[in-house]
Amino acid sequence: MIGTCIQDEVVKAKHELEECNRALAGAATSPVLSGLLYRNISRLTNRLDVIHRLTHLPDNGLVKIDLDFVCHTCPRRHRETVTPERFPQAYADWRVKHPGHDVEFYTVKREIPKGYDDRKYEQLGKAPWYLEYKPNADIKTAYAASADLTITLATLACSATLVAGRESTAISNTSNLYLDAAIVVKLTAGATGAQVGLGQFWAYGSVADTPAYPQNHTGSDSGVTHTAETRNTLNFWRDILSAATANKTYSCGPRSLAYVFDYVMPQEWGFWVTSTFNSGTNTLHGTAGNHAITYLPIYATG
Repeated sequence: MIGTCIQDEVVKAKHELEECNRALAGAATSPVLSGLLYRNISRLTNRLDVIHRLTHLPDNGLVKIDLDFVCHTCPRRHRETVTPERFPQAYADWRVKHPGHDVEFYTVKREIPKGYDDRKYEQLGKAPWYLEYKPNADIKTAYAASADLTITLATLACSATLVAGRESTAISNTSNLYLDAAIVVKLTAGATGAQVGLGQFWAYGSVADTPAYPQNHTGSDSGVTHTAETRNTLNFWRDILSAATANKTYSCGPRSLAYVFDYVMPQEWGFWVTSTFNSGTNTLHGTAGNHAITYLPIYATG
């Protein structure tokens, strides 16, 4: 603690100075010892002078520091607003009130006036601690540019058992190191054979430096057929319920991608899509723009 250091430095220097003065009184007959003591006294006096100048500058009276004094032994706490000059004494007072106890303080707020004159500190080559210390950063959520996955969903054949579908080209997260991605999806039923059904979205990933995707996947925009067992090597993201209405577009999201990976983003990731929107040999809508998987990368910033 800086306040403790300042106070302890003052106490230590004054104690050493008193010891030197007492020793000097008994060393009058030893010129060598007297010379050493005089030099030590000069050094200690200069040290106290530097401490005094560091804590007694004209603008310091304008600086306000909010402190929380804490005694972990009692336990008790006390908040006080002090100037830098008052700071060491306030801490010393708290220690006197709680002798031998486990005490400390926290700086909760500082107000430094505009145009603060720090020329004296510059001359001394030491900045005051309340100027050197920086506030703790506030971590905020930030977003990179959104983009669509590369995946051909137009005219995708429907799968009655939800095992045949299409995978997207994988996205690499090895350089950007995003913490998450918000996903929004849309699918559009075809012009014929529309029925009550499901559109399912499954996420796949790889954590190997050389991507090793789940069974049957290559990390490229292509058709992939699973069995009910191999499909479960993927991570289920969510499904969309469709009605028996042709040319109808369904969408959902945003929803977290990291959620399906237990909040740990893989190095490479992508989606696999299957649906029963349309019956028999009918397909999803034939216009590419009527389908999309859009992701918004998420990272933290201070």
